Amino acid sequence: MPLRPSSLALLGLSALAMPVSASPLNYQPVNPSFGGSPLNGNWLQSQATAQNIFVRKRQLADTVA
Repeated sequence: MPLRPSSLALLGLSALAMPVSASPLNYQPVNPSFGGSPLNGNWLQSQATAQNIFVRKRQLADTVA
């Protein structure tokens, strides 16, 4: 059963009347160069090395040769 335009308007107004809450966003840097935790340095370096295609190709070539 389709809704009537008046019931759609009432539904829309009731949605606007609902209370909304939010919390503030707090930025925390991850990179130690920009004020992040110095304990993240090794993890960031290993992730960057793992994503570097040239380093992976060289490592594969070294293991094969």
